[in-house]
Amino acid sequence: PHPSDDPFYNEKVFSKKRRRFEIQIQGRFKYVPSGTVWCGFEVTEEMKLGLVSKGLCNLLLRLVSKTVPGDMHFSFGDTKNEELPHISFPAWTLFDKVVVTKPGEEPPPLGEVLPESAKASSARKRS
Repeated sequence: PHPSDDPFYNEKVFSKKRRRFEIQIQGRFKYVPSGTVWCGFEVTEEMKLGLVSKGLCNLLLRLVSKTVPGDMHFSFGDTKNEELPHISFPAWTLFDKVVVTKPGEEPPPLGEVLPESAKASSARKRS
């Protein structure tokens, strides 16, 4: 059913779960990825943190990296802007569902509950 037809949709999605929000995106890879697919966030300008702020952020990010499954990478960037400030995770640690459609198949519409088989869910979590 469409979420707007179900008054309890949000309760079903978020109740007794650690998730706090839902984002649905749809895209197409230019080529079949090999290895780990990463998801990251980047700031386009140099971060101007003081010594204490940078030290505290560094400590907190290192603690988070110990508790998050998989590898987590972060950087505050460099002074030459050759490396921008960013944080990235293996996609499987962030994505709750992944739907793969074969060429020629119609992808599921956005804004509805995304289908994912138990087999696909289990494979994603094992990767």
